[in-house]
Amino acid sequence: MDRCFEGKLAFRPPSPLQQGDKVEFVVRVALSTSPVDPATGLPGTGEPTRRQPPICERMSADLTSSSGVTIERASSELISIPREGAGEWAWHLTAVESGQHEMVLRLLAPDPEGGTITVETFRETITVEIGLMYVVTTWIKEMAPPLQALLGIIVILGGWAIFLFTRRRRRAKHTAKARNGH
Repeated sequence: MDRCFEGKLAFRPPSPLQQGDKVEFVVRVALSTSPVDPATGLPGTGEPTRRQPPICERMSADLTSSSGVTIERASSELISIPREGAGEWAWHLTAVESGQHEMVLRLLAPDPEGGTITVETFRETITVEIGLMYVVTTWIKEMAPPLQALLGIIVILGGWAIFLFTRRRRRAKHTAKARNGH
């Protein structure tokens, strides 16, 4: 931790989201002595959230979430923080389940003896709203195989019913012709 200094951290909370939304979530960090404002140019809307954690010369970040939001890694984990600039991490978040979900951001520094040291942990609540189109398309995708199977059964039963019906009509015609002497 002797290579860590006062820092600045900024991100725009990705909340609220609608089910099915996929957004980029960027976290920027800078040393407190850097002239760069890490909140400048962050993707998203709304007021950036700012924190003042210790920032180390080399850091990584780990982002996790409850089951309602899936996270894809979109940038490298270990970065060097420039003295006069900023470093950043980015992830793609996809909202899959409505409700309140917690994201946990951990800032990590490499331990000189191996492994990592947790420098700071932040928790952020994300609201995911119901997305009607997402719910409908998900239901259709989930129901497609059973509905296809049911449709196949209906087609087979319908074909069998038509076969039996036409067979009975032919028998009835042949029986009527035989009675009339034709």
